[in-house]
Amino acid sequence: MSTQPAINPYLALFFPELERFFFSASTRSKWFCRVLQAFPTPGTITALSREAFLERGWSLLASKVPKERLLGEVYDAASQSVGLPVDPNGLAVVAFRLQLQRFFDLTE
Repeated sequence: MSTQPAINPYLALFFPELERFFFSASTRSKWFCRVLQAFPTPGTITALSREAFLERGWSLLASKVPKERLLGEVYDAASQSVGLPVDPNGLAVVAFRLQLQRFFDLTE
């Protein structure tokens, strides 16, 4: 039995374009979890303007991460996403956030 939570099935459904940002066993997995906790679906990102998303996402990334470029890529991915439209307050997203928190805790 794996101790790694099943994040990828959620990503494949909700936000498949972000799978390329997912690096298990990497320091990047921490910022990835923080961004997805705050913005779990493409709709939660695109509900904001690009500038507003960059501003809100800035504090979620580590200091050594190229923030503007990376957040811009995430915003662009959200704008073109083919993920299922889900209610950001629905049970599916609640379960996704629980898995993200579990993964984040394991990376600590």
